[in-house]
Order: sequence, then C-alpha cells, then structure tokens
Amino acid sequence: MKSLKFEKFLTLKNSSRIFKKAQLGQIIVYLLAIVIASMVLVFGYRVVVGLRQQAEQTSFLNFQKSLEADIKSIYFDYGSVKKVSYSVGGYKEACFIDSYPQMPASVGTGNNIVDNSVNGGVKKNIFLIGDKIDSFYIDKVDACESDISCVGMFKCITLINGKLNIKLEGKGDFALVKEG
Repeated sequence: MKSLKFEKFLTLKNSSRIFKKAQLGQIIVYLLAIVIASMVLVFGYRVVVGLRQQAEQTSFLNFQKSLEADIKSIYFDYGSVKKVSYSVGGYKEACFIDSYPQMPASVGTGNNIVDNSVNGGVKKNIFLIGDKIDSFYIDKVDACESDISCVGMFKCITLINGKLNIKLEGKGDFALVKEG
C-alpha cells in the first residue's frame, strides 16, 4: 500500500513539472503572438499613412496641372469665362497672388508663410492652405484686376467640402481668377 501511495506521489510530482513546462510554453507562444500582432499593426498603420500621403500628393499635383492647363487655355481668349471646380482634399483655402504683369513686391494676406514667401521674392503665386501649405507658380494670373474687394494684389478663396470653385476669365494677356 505504501508503495502505491509513493508511486502516486511521484506521478503527481512529475505531472506538476510537466504542467509547469506546458504553462511556460503557452506563455512563450502568447508573447510571440502578441509581438507578431503588434508588428503587423505597426506595419499596416505605416502603409495606410503612406498611401494617404501619396493620395494627397497626387491630388495636389493633379490640381496643379489642371489649373495650369485651364489658365493657359483661356487667358488669350478675351472675354471668355470658364467655371471650374477642383477637388483638393486636405486644404481649407486657396490664395492667388497676382503674377501679371509681375509678382508684387509685398502682400499682406494675414498668413505669415504666404506673406514671407512673396515678400522674400520667392516665385510662387498660388498657395493651398490647410494643416500644411503647398505652393506653386503659374504665369499670367491676376486675382484682382479692378475688383474693389481685392486689396493687396491677392485673393484668398475658401474651399467648400474640399472643392475649390472658381471662374477663370480670359483677358487676352492673362487670366482673371474670380470666386465662383
């Protein structure tokens, strides 16, 4: 009888060792699964952010090329008006600085980055303003002409739901940009 109890004790003792080893193995598997899952999440987040940034950059470049093509197609056609709408996500406002007949020496848009750029002689006359500011230059753009509400050789237009709605009017030598 004693030997039976002793054998049972040894079996229980050995099984608890095996159980502890199994628990340790399970913990390692769980930790490894957590590490792999977190790496997948971090990698996935980076991919999504990168794709979003590329989409915004593509949208900006498409806007730039489309606006430039529209201005070049209309400026020489005196009196013609073209109403256009551009999808420009991620921005709240677009500012047009006169580039016809020449860039102004200074402006006072109220936006330090835009003002410093123009006042510093940087040749950029179209600014998209939002969480970040992007800018580029298109020749033969007039934002004011004889518009009384336009002070300082610039016009800023608020985007509505990520869309810039403007009218381009051909003036023979340049294109006049109006809010549309």
